[in-house]
Amino acid sequence: MVALVGCGAGGKELSAAERRAQAIADGNVALCNNGDFSDNTDFGATCSGADGLAEWLAEYGECEDGTIIKMDKESSCDGSAFKELKETGYKPTPKADDVALCKNGLFSDNTDFASTCSGGGGIDRWLADYGECNDGTVIVVEANASCGGHDGFKGLKPDGFRPTPKADDVALCKNGLFSDNTDFAATCSGGGGIDRWLADYGECNDGTIIKLGPRSSCRRHDGFKEVKPDGFVPPASTSTTTTAPASTTSPPVAEPTPREVEATFTAYLDERASSGVLIAKAVQSVRFDQGTLRVVFNPEAAGVDRELFLSLSPFDNLAEFVGTPMAFNNDEGARLRTVVERVSTQLSDGTDLGSLTAAEIYEMGTGEKLPE
Repeated sequence: MVALVGCGAGGKELSAAERRAQAIADGNVALCNNGDFSDNTDFGATCSGADGLAEWLAEYGECEDGTIIKMDKESSCDGSAFKELKETGYKPTPKADDVALCKNGLFSDNTDFASTCSGGGGIDRWLADYGECNDGTVIVVEANASCGGHDGFKGLKPDGFRPTPKADDVALCKNGLFSDNTDFAATCSGGGGIDRWLADYGECNDGTIIKLGPRSSCRRHDGFKEVKPDGFVPPASTSTTTTAPASTTSPPVAEPTPREVEATFTAYLDERASSGVLIAKAVQSVRFDQGTLRVVFNPEAAGVDRELFLSLSPFDNLAEFVGTPMAFNNDEGARLRTVVERVSTQLSDGTDLGSLTAAEIYEMGTGEKLPE
């Protein structure tokens, strides 16, 4: 603790600014409430014996290892020693590996993005829109970003950078990234949803042509092969489908029981949930009664709130998704349509999420009218 007298050389009285400058030159870091200055760089205890802290003598300080700190009670140079206060008007500048400006004015290089600036009052702004992982994966730089599984974070992309699609990408997501996820109901599920598909059509490994959309699938066609080029028109002899191959087999005579109907749709939704489709994870109940299949969704079951659930769903009408098992001209679809007249969906709070008749679902799946 240092008490500066009010006179300089020749007995001249020092001004407050001169006293402050002299205190800094002497290695002090703070003015205490009793009027003395303190050089205690255990900042949590600075001025603890002088009625407490009145003010720090600078906004920022520097550690011996070059780290810049914000002068406050929580500050520390960790394993390094404190070097000096920074001059009046000093503003920190980012280092090459920094990723964000924190609300306390310092920059952070913490690439565990959920914790970036956690000790600096939170994020003021990210230093770039996009970053790159060591395996070449491009990410949107945000709190839920991660290069886990991609060999760690490599660096920020320069200003003006815009992602470009790779050969196996199928869609542009709303967050600006591209997705190669060919489980089409989940494409861009972690990117804010679909902005646009990169082509109208795709091809499965067995040659089947599909119309790209959230209900598309090559699961029964040996997997997805590729998107088709712009301007592609399916050959007249090629069957264009979305999930199931056409079948000329007549539907079974025996109608399914209500429990069999519920079990068929539940199995489909469970399979979608196990594949990571968020909306399927939110299914609360599946009930069939008097010709109507009713499916209730509870976003909390999928670990999201109502607003996020609705924003991430690629369907304007969730009956499009739920109705998939009865959407095609195959044995399963034909048998279900003998008893299921309508699919209805809603949230657990009663909010309507859409409904479709069996005929509407069939036309969406096949592009054809349901035969009388």
